[in-house]
Amino acid sequence: MAILDRRYNHSSMSKIKLTLISIIIIALVAIAGYFTFNSFQKKSTVAGISNTKIKVGYTPTTSSLGVFVAQEKGYFKAQGLEVELIEFPGNSQINDALLRGDIDSSTGGGIATPLNSEITQSGKLKLFAVSDERKQVNWNSIIIKQNSPISTLKDLENKKIGHFPGPAFLWLKAFLSENQVDISKINFTPIDQGNQLTSLENNSIDALFTYEPNIAIAIQKQNITILQSTVFITQNQNAATSAYSISTKFLNQNPDLAKKYVLSMNQAFRYIRENPKEAIKSQFKYDKNLTPEIADKIAILDYYPSDEIPLEQLQVYTDYLAQIGVIKQKVVVRDLVYGI
Repeated sequence: MAILDRRYNHSSMSKIKLTLISIIIIALVAIAGYFTFNSFQKKSTVAGISNTKIKVGYTPTTSSLGVFVAQEKGYFKAQGLEVELIEFPGNSQINDALLRGDIDSSTGGGIATPLNSEITQSGKLKLFAVSDERKQVNWNSIIIKQNSPISTLKDLENKKIGHFPGPAFLWLKAFLSENQVDISKINFTPIDQGNQLTSLENNSIDALFTYEPNIAIAIQKQNITILQSTVFITQNQNAATSAYSISTKFLNQNPDLAKKYVLSMNQAFRYIRENPKEAIKSQFKYDKNLTPEIADKIAILDYYPSDEIPLEQLQVYTDYLAQIGVIKQKVVVRDLVYGI
């Protein structure tokens, strides 16, 4: 009987030990899981910091100034965002990358590109800022060499005109046609931002349709002059030729991040509006050709932040773009604009 008791006691003790060990293991696993989850939460939400990097495509022009200001002034950082800026040669390449999902947002490119994307691949992007050109600042111009035989728009016939890759030259074509220029006699040549002024200076092209800071840089060199300024606003008083876009995939997967990103950009646009000469300094890091002397002469394009976009005015303008063939058909812009 004593032997049975000892066996029973030994068996009971073993079960108790196993039970205690199991409880301890479960507790340790639970504690480890808690701290791991809590740590992740702190990184991703509590401190407002996300492990998701926002990738933004840009060209080194003043139309991208908003994102330069937001980055350099710390507006992204203040929202707990990590933003990577990626340079592209032109707006079309940026838009293609956005549609592929390689980047999450595009900056300051021609509005025709995202509008045409909405027509052909509906639902892939939203606009969250558009240009305000009512001030008629000379941020887009047709420029020529000072010794050029060209003196009027009509003289552009039988000449080669350089322009940014993408649909911008369609605006230019419409503008020239409205000014009785036979565009069938013009060779329109797409040229990347970095090669535009060089192409004009070495006579590879006869004229150049370009944006700031190229205009200020060219004039600073004192061998180039303006043939026609403010092409877009001269063409149409409702001009909103430039836009910032954001991927709807990114919006759907990261709504909080997207909201913080757009809020940061809104802050940047308002800062530029109030402090244009100070704001342009944020572009130095992204444009090796920009100097303080040139920056002081640059015409800076204003933007409507997401909460100020005049939808009726924008609709009138986009209808005009459809009319002149810059976009393939009319687009309901109310459905395309992202609102916080």
